[in-house]
Amino acid sequence: MKRLIVILALGGLVACESDRNTNGQFDADRPNGTDNSGRTDGDTTPHDTADPHDTTRPDNTDGSGRTDSAPVGSDSTNGVDTGNGVDTSGELNPDADYLIDPPDTCQTRFTYEQDMACISGNPNTLCGGVCRPRNACENAPGKDGPVGFACSRYMMFSPAMEKAVKDDAASYQWPNPEDPPFVYAVGGHDTNTSGIDAGMRGSQPCCECYQAVFTEPDSEWTSSPPPKPLIIQVFNIAATSQSFDLYMGAGGFGAHNACADNGLAGTYGSYLYSGYPVYGQANDGGIKTVRLDECKSPNTAPDWTMPNPESLGSAACQGRIESMCNEITADNAALQAITRKSCIEGNRVNSMYHQNWKILVKRINCPQHLTRVTGCRLAHDPSIPDVDPTAITPDAARAKGFLDGYHTTTMQDCCKPACAWSDNVAGTGKVTESPWDALYTCTANDEPMIGP
Repeated sequence: MKRLIVILALGGLVACESDRNTNGQFDADRPNGTDNSGRTDGDTTPHDTADPHDTTRPDNTDGSGRTDSAPVGSDSTNGVDTGNGVDTSGELNPDADYLIDPPDTCQTRFTYEQDMACISGNPNTLCGGVCRPRNACENAPGKDGPVGFACSRYMMFSPAMEKAVKDDAASYQWPNPEDPPFVYAVGGHDTNTSGIDAGMRGSQPCCECYQAVFTEPDSEWTSSPPPKPLIIQVFNIAATSQSFDLYMGAGGFGAHNACADNGLAGTYGSYLYSGYPVYGQANDGGIKTVRLDECKSPNTAPDWTMPNPESLGSAACQGRIESMCNEITADNAALQAITRKSCIEGNRVNSMYHQNWKILVKRINCPQHLTRVTGCRLAHDPSIPDVDPTAITPDAARAKGFLDGYHTTTMQDCCKPACAWSDNVAGTGKVTESPWDALYTCTANDEPMIGP
């Protein structure tokens, strides 16, 4: 399987130049592609650091790609109109059976050339002589590895994420497993040592998890109701230490764009989609209801055209959202359907994640099934709590010691996430449960690159 994926990636994509890995993407809601830290592009120029963890794979595979025997079901619609405006042309739930092998360890390092372990072009050396994986958001023709992208499997509202939260609700006995109290997400975040990341292992927050409770809109004029709390796993760095930049369909480009060849943001010749909406691109947050005339209230006082639940849920507003989200097209029908659904669901009245919110946050141990979707699992930290299903309102969260002063933004640039490099995980002092050492990287066909 690994050799087939490499051939596909090399055969169909344009190679890139620069040894600087694009290891974080910037908040797509901020102007000018900056992140308020003085940086003006997505490069963090990390050092190539040896991965101390064992790269052997478990022996308990059954040939299906799963590494355990837990029953896996599906809760999503296959290739039909779901009646909610999502055109699910193609199979929507390929990742509902999400328990696959760990990430391919030949795709998680900046280079495998240390001590001549991998010699480029020599198939008898480590990783078959393919020594330097590439990010879709870098220009590096000197690299010989396949081009890597973010995966739809860990996009908000993907079948895999929706199934995982239900499985965790059942495993941890959260209330109502069929309608769990949380939604799962991944996002960008930088270390906040004076706040929620005090006492954190390692220098970067890659693969850490956080429980977030929504309080009120942040810097956006709307009266939309707060959505369900999130469990967020960090998949990118180079954001800000007070924000969580949530990954969702049409969430917004920042400095980089490996989604579509539309001339917006930095592009490098490799793309996931054949068509992609340009509204809200780049650096303006992508597709969101609060910016659309169709979603504004027709009232004067007290709304003064501010979007309210009635106007946000109107046929005109939701119809415009669905029309724009359905501009997303891909050769992979499942990728197309998953991304459209994420774009639309993030703009629903009761799941309005596609706007900026103020949140209360606490760092927690990651729930197990979430890490099986993402591929990265940190060792249990006894100094922090597990998910708390009773802390789902602002008052309850404050009583449980959640911290304020944080907010959400949104993004989708399709770049290989920073935390898909183990150099940014174990290489920064994290302790992982091997072989779950980094996030999954996907091919240009949205296939996770997994171990043998």
